[in-house]
Amino acid sequence: MKLVSSCIHQPIEFTDGYFSSIVIENPKLLYALISDLKNQLQGMEGTLVLSEHNQPISIDKNLELITDIVNFDINTKMLLTKILSALEKEAISENYIDETNMLLAQIERYIFKIADNFDLEIECDKISIGSVLKSAGILIESDFDSPLDVLYSYIKLVNKYIGKKLFVFLNLRSFFSDEDVQAFVNMEIGHDNKILLLDNKAYPLLNNEKRLIIDADLCEI
Repeated sequence: MKLVSSCIHQPIEFTDGYFSSIVIENPKLLYALISDLKNQLQGMEGTLVLSEHNQPISIDKNLELITDIVNFDINTKMLLTKILSALEKEAISENYIDETNMLLAQIERYIFKIADNFDLEIECDKISIGSVLKSAGILIESDFDSPLDVLYSYIKLVNKYIGKKLFVFLNLRSFFSDEDVQAFVNMEIGHDNKILLLDNKAYPLLNNEKRLIIDADLCEI
């Protein structure tokens, strides 16, 4: 997998056993790159190109950009939608279909019973296990000991329910020690996950880190 920008001469490559990092000391360039990624994640055009096996792939389907570590919410709309879809599929599988039908019949009888108190003739045409699951307000448990544990869990869930992606973190190293970041990237490398750290200043080089530095004068090191 590669990430290429018209603003950067050197392509960012993601290889097994390593994670990539870019230190961008020029604020204007850092802002431009983040804005480009955000625009493409919203379906707009941009100059950054993500490719795999030398074939372009869409950024909005194959990349996650995490810019707010402090307020990061594991319960993203896309992830919850995929989880609800998986639960619904399981509920109508051979293992659960009888139990599901019994539950829906009980709900329908309960609604008709209540309606009888108001002398109403009603229909329940939209009762489905999908609507029941959606109305339950299902959320992923988010009580973790560390914000990095939230990221661990989020990446694992995205991989399982949505698919493998490139995860890009903005200034992750501003919030955690070198030891914690090393443990985090080691875990992700061990699970064959693609990680890119974007920082606005250089930190000590970590193990298995492939780093590109772009200084304030846009010189690439």
